[in-house]
Parts: sequence; structure tokens; C-alpha cells
Amino acid sequence: MAAALPGCKIIKTPTAEEKAAAAAKTAFDPNAKVEAIWQSEAVPYFEKRAGDLKDVMQLSASSPDAAGEKYGNPRKQSSSPWTYAVKITGKVVAADTASRAATLDVDADGDGKADAKVQIGPALRGTALRDTLDFVNFNEFKNQIEWAQFGKAFNEKANT
Repeated sequence: MAAALPGCKIIKTPTAEEKAAAAAKTAFDPNAKVEAIWQSEAVPYFEKRAGDLKDVMQLSASSPDAAGEKYGNPRKQSSSPWTYAVKITGKVVAADTASRAATLDVDADGDGKADAKVQIGPALRGTALRDTLDFVNFNEFKNQIEWAQFGKAFNEKANT
């Protein structure tokens, strides 16, 4: 007796190696994504957007939203705090290099007191670099894990 199965199709079950190869082709590579935008978009963005520390501090004290529009990411979520792009020139008054998250305290106004703490790494904490960019959006990523991996890769690239 023979049975006909119209509308059915036999499909080969992929081997573990075939599954791994297919996954590798579509796997998210945060380092490649950062590398693709670093020179062409990120560096010019920070060069254009960053304000002198003194100017950013003054404007953010009087109007955080105005400072954010000028020096931050105006597309941030309304409940998120502002992240400002700043540049600083000054004298290093202290250094903490005991951990991988090393920092420098910088005096920008000549009073001998630190005006800013600058992360020098090799480990950078937080995602301020990623979060300042107005051309990168969480919705471009598959999930929170990819978004976090991109932030980490961005920090690593900044430290090279």
C-alpha cells in the first residue's frame, strides 16, 4: 500500500557544523560595527559636537536641556540623563592608575583643583561615548545584549 502526501516536502536536518556555520554568518560583531563608523562618523561627530569643559558646565548648570541640545544627544530618551561631549585642556593634578579603570584628575582653570576626572583605561566604565552619539539608536540592535556589546566595543576602540 502506498500513501501519497500532497503538499509535503522533505527537508534535510542540518548538522551541528552546518548550524554553527550559518550562525557565524549572521552573528553580531560589535567590533566590526564600531570599526565601520569610527573614522567616518564617530571621530568627526565628537570633534564637531564637543564643547570646552567650562562652556558645557556653565550652560548645563543654567539649562541642562539647552546644553544637551548643543553638546549632547538630542534624541535621547526623555527619562535618561544628558551625556555631554566635552574637551578639556589643563594640568593633571592627580592620577589613579592602581586599577584597569585608571583616571586622571585635570585642572582646567588653573586653580590647582581638579575640574574633571578623565578615564584613561585600559578599562572604561559606563557607556557615555556610545550614549552621546545621536546617529546610533538602541532600536538598530536586536536586543539589549547587542546594545551593551556595542557600548563595550566602543570603549575598547576609544582606548586604542
